[in-house]
Amino acid sequence: MLAQEKDRSKDPRFVSKLASALQAHNRLDEADSHFAAVVVLDPDNKSGMADSAVLDVAWDLRKREDWKGAVAQCRDLLKRWPSSSLADDAMVNIGWYASQGGLKDEAIAAFREYLKKWPKGEDTAFAREQIIELQKPPAADSGK
Repeated sequence: MLAQEKDRSKDPRFVSKLASALQAHNRLDEADSHFAAVVVLDPDNKSGMADSAVLDVAWDLRKREDWKGAVAQCRDLLKRWPSSSLADDAMVNIGWYASQGGLKDEAIAAFREYLKKWPKGEDTAFAREQIIELQKPPAADSGK
């Protein structure tokens, strides 16, 4: 696949497939560079690959525990392509990544936004559960 890269470097579908292969081999820096290239090649997401590429970069940032970076990638997807079929995934991921990064208020806001925009979405139960968990007061220190 890498051997074909030079000839097919302007094809967002090929570049996305290559990026996914690199990601599968945990070559995250190279994968993310290729995912970014997909967005440059297809800024209007006509291939349906650019929005997915942005979420893939967010996933890689999550693997590195760069929660703020992952949130930023998801927000970028929503800003660029608000009508994307992946917009709901991006929103719920914002909530999850923010919660993992200790950004409690941002997480709650994202989960609420998800429920408002996608009240019958596949992640509604998860979003509701997360809001309840995030709103619980911190456990009392038992002094041990």
